[in-house]
Amino acid sequence: MNVSKYKFLRSNLDRQIDIPIEIKWDLYGQEDELEKFEQDVVEKAIGKPKDLELARFQNAIYPNSFDTSVNYEFNFYTGLTNEINTAVQSDWGLTYNSQGFTNEEIYYTTKPFLKSFFKLDFYDTTDTTTQRVYFSIVLPANQSKDSQFSISPYLPPVNVSIPVYNLDYVNQKEGYFIYWLRSPDYINIDTFYMSAKFFDAKNGVFVRMMNEPQSSLSNKFIFDTNRYFYYKTKINYTTKKYEIFNYLDVRIGNGTPIKWFEYVNP
Repeated sequence: MNVSKYKFLRSNLDRQIDIPIEIKWDLYGQEDELEKFEQDVVEKAIGKPKDLELARFQNAIYPNSFDTSVNYEFNFYTGLTNEINTAVQSDWGLTYNSQGFTNEEIYYTTKPFLKSFFKLDFYDTTDTTTQRVYFSIVLPANQSKDSQFSISPYLPPVNVSIPVYNLDYVNQKEGYFIYWLRSPDYINIDTFYMSAKFFDAKNGVFVRMMNEPQSSLSNKFIFDTNRYFYYKTKINYTTKKYEIFNYLDVRIGNGTPIKWFEYVNP
């Protein structure tokens, strides 16, 4: 066996022998790896963080115009229920009277009228078996447009609310903006289907609305609900704007109101 031989001579003087043993303490980057490991553990436990911040979307400017307003008209059925099969479009009108509210109750903002409202629900599809409502807009009845009516032969005409809304970011703001996720990373959806209902606080019922009066239908009670109960709303995540379309994908609201009509049950 070959071994290295060393000879040490004993001396009265203290001597020191340096034996080189290589030791590497390479900790460079170890802290970064620990942080990455910690991040991986947290993500596995609670998932990756999502951007759930909301953004404010406003109606996009109409072509060849500076107008950005959104105008709604809610028409209630004023005819007799047993005559719905022979009804004409003029049997729907812009009045709360057919819902049982008198002009005096509306003018003095009685509690039932104060608690009544329109509700716009925004779904991901028109298929009622799978649809989900993602957000809603509430339009209080007492904040709709006024028109002059006489409530007494002894008083001059007074302003009485009618179911018409002229919404914009400089005038009537409530219900104008859509508040939705600012990023599509969490829910990647940019098309919603808007339906409308009126909550009648006087009778405690919801009244469903459709985008055309039943008088225009050959069959007043059997029809394509996907076609007549919704308007399409598209949002743009980049510009933070939205637009409303009819079933033909034609944008509506440019100079004409977005009309709703009360649906009369058989």
